[in-house]
Parts: sequence; structure tokens; C-alpha cells
Amino acid sequence: MHADHKKVSKYINVAKGQLEGINKMIEADQYCLDISNQILASIAMLKKANHEIISAHLKNCVVNAKG
Repeated sequence: MHADHKKVSKYINVAKGQLEGINKMIEADQYCLDISNQILASIAMLKKANHEIISAHLKNCVVNAKG
């Protein structure tokens, strides 16, 4: 993988923390929309990680592909 490992790991770790927090919110029976907002924040973080990986793939793997 040619993506910035530190950046991707940071995004994944933040998302992991958010998911743990969401689980605690669910167990505490917190307000639905607050839980939903945290889920959307986690999705956004995973999208950032995915964007970093796909961008690196296009810049490196696709450009250097033999075909």
C-alpha cells in the first residue's frame, strides 16, 4: 500500500474510538439523533481513510500498471 500509513491509521483509530463511543451511547439508551450523528461522523472518518487509500492507488498502482 502506497498511502500515508500514519494518516490512514489515524483516521481508522479515530473511527474505532467513535464506534466504541457509539456502542456506549446505545447501551446508555441515549437520544437517537445523537447516536445517528456519531454514526455519520464515523462514516466520514472512514471515507477519509478510503479516499487516502484510493488516491494513493491511482497515483501509484494504476500509473505503474503494466498492461
